Amino acid sequence: MKALQDAWSPTVRKVSIALSELFGMEIYVKPDPLQTVKPEEMIELLELDSSTVISAVSKISGDFNGYLLLLISPEYANELLDIIFQHYLENDVIDLSSDIKADIVKEVANIVVGNLVSEICNVTSKKVSYTIPEVVYDFLSALIDVICIDLAMKRCDATMIKMRVIMRNEELPVRLLILMAEQGGQGVEACSCV
Repeated sequence: MKALQDAWSPTVRKVSIALSELFGMEIYVKPDPLQTVKPEEMIELLELDSSTVISAVSKISGDFNGYLLLLISPEYANELLDIIFQHYLENDVIDLSSDIKADIVKEVANIVVGNLVSEICNVTSKKVSYTIPEVVYDFLSALIDVICIDLAMKRCDATMIKMRVIMRNEELPVRLLILMAEQGGQGVEACSCV
């Protein structure tokens, strides 16, 4: 948890700058404090408005293993995409293919995950790599239940970050779940999650 706390502040700055440059408008990422949660409480504490979510899932490997999941409700994902496409194309997102929508969500997740993994490596001096995020549209419970059961069996907690992406005075809630285990480690940080 300490490594994530140390890595999170520079990550937020870098993500805000990268997203602003990518989309050509001021974008701010406003995080709530990091929160350690029991696996069985995770779905309730996510406070998403929808039972279905769009999730970008990235696998972490190296000195730490696990997953990073960026979750957003379909309603807020469409708002995010509408803002971006109205800015660039003066066009509604409804006219776009689902592949284009998925690519944009994937790129946003790639920026968040890449910056976070880089900062974790800087803070811990560990070697960690990640996969390009895969975008999945599914029921929240289908995405989370398997992970929660695995964590509960190992008696480990997960780290959840609630953050809001602010663009053009619109505030869009996003959740980031961090589920990592240090290779061959012991103790809380090394158990199954940081």
